[in-house]
Parts: sequence; structure tokens; C-alpha cells
Amino acid sequence: MQIQRLLPTLTLALAALSPLQSVASPASALQADSLANKAVELDPVLMDTDSANGAKGEVVLSLDLDSKGGVAHAKAISGPKDLAAAAIADAKMFRYPEQANASGITQHILFRRGADEVRMVTPDYLPMAKAKAAGLVELVATVGPDGHVVDVTVARGHPLLRNQAENALRQWVFAPVLKDGAPVQCHAIVRFNFDSNRFPN
Repeated sequence: MQIQRLLPTLTLALAALSPLQSVASPASALQADSLANKAVELDPVLMDTDSANGAKGEVVLSLDLDSKGGVAHAKAISGPKDLAAAAIADAKMFRYPEQANASGITQHILFRRGADEVRMVTPDYLPMAKAKAAGLVELVATVGPDGHVVDVTVARGHPLLRNQAENALRQWVFAPVLKDGAPVQCHAIVRFNFDSNRFPN
């Protein structure tokens, strides 16, 4: 039986890691080590967007955190207006437990497209899964400084689609995320859209 390929409709987010930062998801939280010092400005989060005009650019947010370090409130203070809502929605996926209850934290979010990455692999859409499942699968990858994926966690998505999405993401190679001119380890949030309407029976 021939395996059909999933068309590459996806969104991508990269989060540069510091000991202060972790990524929260419905399935699991990637916890960070504790630090005594609490910075006021968080590392950049780089995100792909499915905006109609394919906009790219940086949005700067001001964040207020709750007692668990989750984003209780966020507002855009600069950047393209058409990216502000997406930036706020994506920022709420992150958690900063070492800065719980802090207010006015600055977060820079730089939007970039999947085409900016070195290599993308789309998941196989197996016939059995196509007949029973569709929709988004959201994953969190740990990406080394060289851009290669070293770990993947599935945050949400249909059980029949998760393995194929994870297998594809493990083959990705990301363009380096730089901090002070040097490549750093990061977290990448990737969403694959399995759309059964694209493969009519």
C-alpha cells in the first residue's frame, strides 16, 4: 500500500532557552533549573506564522505572570499590528516558574517562516489514520545549538497522528538561534496540520 505524504501546512516556534525559561503544554511542562537572579527581559521566542500575507518581524510583549509563572496577561508594546494577536497567543504557551507573580516582563517574539529553516520533513499521512483522524498535532522539540533535534514531546493531537508527527520532527534541522552572536540550545514548537480533505478517497 502506498504511503501518502502530508502537505506541509504547519506553524513553527523557536524559544531560546535560559535557566529561567520553560515551555508549558497540556501534556507536559519542560521544567528549568532554579536561579536566584531574576532577569527583567526574557530570551527571544522565534515563531512561524500562518498569517495571510506571510508577515515576518518582531513583536515585543509586556507580560504579567501568575503564581505558577504562567502568562496571566500580555500586551504588545511594539511590532507589526497584524502579528500582535498571534504573538500573545503563542507567549501564553510558555511558563517562567522562577519569575512567578512578576509584572512588566519584556518578551521579544520574532516571527519567521518554515522556509527559513535548514530542513523540514512532513509527516506520512498513513491511510488508516487518514480514514479516522485529522487536525493539528502540536509538538515541543529540544533543538541543539547545531540545529539538530535532540528530543521531542507531543503536547496535543490525535493519538493516530502523534507518532508520524514526532518521527518527522526528529528529522528537522533548524537554522541556529543566536544569543549574543553565539548559537544556543532552544525549544521549538511545531504544529502539523493533518487535513484529510486534501486526500480524497
